Amino acid sequence: MNTWLLYGAYGYTGQLIGEEAKRRGLSIIAAGRDAERLAEVENKWSVPGRVVALQDETALRDVLNEVDGVMHCAGPFEDTAHPMLHACLDTGTHYLDITGEWQVFEALRRRKADIQKAGIVVLPGVGFDVVPTDCVAATLAQACPDATALSLGFVGLGALSRGTALTALRGWGRGSLMRRNGQLVRIPAGTHTREVDIAGRMRTLTAIPWGDVSTAYHSTGIPTITVYTHVPPALQWMLRASGSLPAWLRAVLRPVVEGVVRRTVDGPDAEMRKTGASWVWGQVQRPDGSTRTARWTGPEGYTLTARTAVEAMHRMEDARPDPGYHTPSTAFGASFVETVAESSAVQLEPAP
Repeated sequence: MNTWLLYGAYGYTGQLIGEEAKRRGLSIIAAGRDAERLAEVENKWSVPGRVVALQDETALRDVLNEVDGVMHCAGPFEDTAHPMLHACLDTGTHYLDITGEWQVFEALRRRKADIQKAGIVVLPGVGFDVVPTDCVAATLAQACPDATALSLGFVGLGALSRGTALTALRGWGRGSLMRRNGQLVRIPAGTHTREVDIAGRMRTLTAIPWGDVSTAYHSTGIPTITVYTHVPPALQWMLRASGSLPAWLRAVLRPVVEGVVRRTVDGPDAEMRKTGASWVWGQVQRPDGSTRTARWTGPEGYTLTARTAVEAMHRMEDARPDPGYHTPSTAFGASFVETVAESSAVQLEPAP
């Protein structure tokens, strides 16, 4: 049996993944830099723990030499993915994470030659970001291999964990992002919208810089990609206004907002996770202008993340992909998301 290092085990999502991993009988070592918080999950799960900071290169490599792979759960991944990947390359340790940050996907993929040379699997984004959307994208690409444009939309992430909220705040004022003709292009935040039928109700979705602008391109080769989600009207106004705020004012306001997030944001409680649901919609356009649509529904976002992350760890034992950089669908196929509890199949609608 493989042994996994769960780094960031005491964070909100790390704890959900740890609990699911224990339920499924995986062998894990909990890790992080905070000894007190780490001791709590060690005792709760009856697992060994390792106190180690990413900046301690020698200690990190010593710990990675004890395991087969790492499930990296400590963000913001824009800061933390690089030192962890570098250590994994040195130790020959497989790397999985739960990032949704497009810039992290792009940066890791640029290391694909080093990854293949090290003989490891690097698979970022094995949570709600980006498993269901990636599987919808791959399903549509298989049905329409000549597609030239892809739109993805999702609803149902619900309340955010503290880490996710702080990561999102980092992008404040940077605008949104899409892929156009193979290139990543900045667009004004809050300005690109479309009406989409989600669970029988028309919703206004807004373009956001979601990880699929990177991953879906590498999974499908479709050159133009936009990702949308539902944004409440008040937040929509804030997104649009953020681009016009001077940089000095954003710099003053950001630590104030971060303080509020740290004090007040805890993520969805157990009841919200139990009763919540999520939906994904996808549509491709072909050269003749015709379209094809696919839909998926499943559990609440953090619940799904725990299940898909642990399923990915499990598959690394008996269905491991070839060494290299992967997206969820290139690693485990377009139906990967369908294998977890409470997940529907990706439903392709009949061609119009």
